[in-house]
Amino acid sequence: MSAKRRKPTKRQRQLLQGLIVLVIALALSYFFPDLYGPGNTGAPGAQSTSGTAGPADGQLYFIDVGQGDASLIASGGEYVLIDGGPGSAEGELVAYLESLGIERFRAVIATHPHEDHIGGLDKVLARFPADAFYMPDKDATTACFERMLDEVEAQGLEITIPEPGETLRFGDAVLEFLSPAPENRYDNTNDYSIVTKLTMGGMKVLYMGDAETPVERELLDANYDLDCDIIKLGHHGSSTSSSKEFLEAASPETAVISCAKDNDYGHPHRETLQTLREMDIPALYTYEGTVVLPGDAA
Repeated sequence: MSAKRRKPTKRQRQLLQGLIVLVIALALSYFFPDLYGPGNTGAPGAQSTSGTAGPADGQLYFIDVGQGDASLIASGGEYVLIDGGPGSAEGELVAYLESLGIERFRAVIATHPHEDHIGGLDKVLARFPADAFYMPDKDATTACFERMLDEVEAQGLEITIPEPGETLRFGDAVLEFLSPAPENRYDNTNDYSIVTKLTMGGMKVLYMGDAETPVERELLDANYDLDCDIIKLGHHGSSTSSSKEFLEAASPETAVISCAKDNDYGHPHRETLQTLREMDIPALYTYEGTVVLPGDAA
């Protein structure tokens, strides 16, 4: 006696029909790659990730914000922003971050409370949520400083004042805080800059904020491992930073200088450029366009 064949259920028929449609759609997209729009190889109704995948993994972005600083680190699908440029460039900065597909930050770091470093951070924080916010133990009475703190509060973020030796881990990267020490007091606000060293893969990078020669001396005396491949020079290439002794200890292969072309401060100063030439360290300038390392992935 032959076994009685069971009639497929409605659910089984729906699954089978869906599978057939999917197979046909995939076959069509393979033989006709532009069928669902240029560059879209997904089935109809599939969500495109074009433009939202985020910055290239393992990339450093020294963003052109005019006379100011803003640096982005991308690792393992997580992103850290160091400074937010001046208020005059906040719109361009937000638009650039949007164009990279940024959705949120693992952390935002305000190196010190000068307008050319924090002027755009209120708009950045308003647009992109962050998991953590770092700044030094140094206040300011400026409107941009108050706007930044207002946005930090609006997001419910706690302010973290890092100490030397602490680390921030994200993706495959480790960002070590080197300065300032909590007990240190300076006459110059620049010297309160948060100085960090990034280790990501085989790449090591120093981010100097606007730290000047006294801080460089402290870092040398503390016997930190300052050896790096890339250094974001302190204070936009000013002669008050980037002493020869410090650069010899760091021995970078490349220096990045963040500043506007023909700015009112004369940055980068000729003394710094002369030191770089004597040490055979090539310099890259953000006024020529956002610097992306390694390689141009912008």
